[in-house]
Amino acid sequence: MAVVGIHHAATTVVDMEQSLRFYRDLLGLHLVDDETLSGREISDMVALPNARLRAVMLGLDEKTPYVELIEYLSPKSWRSPREGVASDIGNAHFCFLVDSIHAEYERLRMAGVNFTAPPFMAEGGRFDGEWAAYCYDPDGFVVELWSHHR
Repeated sequence: MAVVGIHHAATTVVDMEQSLRFYRDLLGLHLVDDETLSGREISDMVALPNARLRAVMLGLDEKTPYVELIEYLSPKSWRSPREGVASDIGNAHFCFLVDSIHAEYERLRMAGVNFTAPPFMAEGGRFDGEWAAYCYDPDGFVVELWSHHR
């Protein structure tokens, strides 16, 4: 088997500081690395001439997996003119485990985070009795909260 683990999952953001207020300050992820990257190698890797980007790695501790937030400074990140929906090809989301999904739902909702619906419990199958809820980060990217507590 070639894959031996997961290092990180990433999303592009419009405003890094706004995104850090959500992922770091509200969700409680810790800053692992914060770098501005540029040069031929980066431009070649992302297939964008003269690319310059800020890449921030966040995690629960110093171990993988991480969440990477990327703000393109050149060319500037921009918001898609169409709001994505869950059924769109390529749509993705982060899913974070939480101790109490109902408490986190209320805390985040009171902080102004938009949810698609209140938490719901899975019925039947492998995840029977576990809870999930979808909300949106500042760029409209879906974030899922998950709780094993029944």
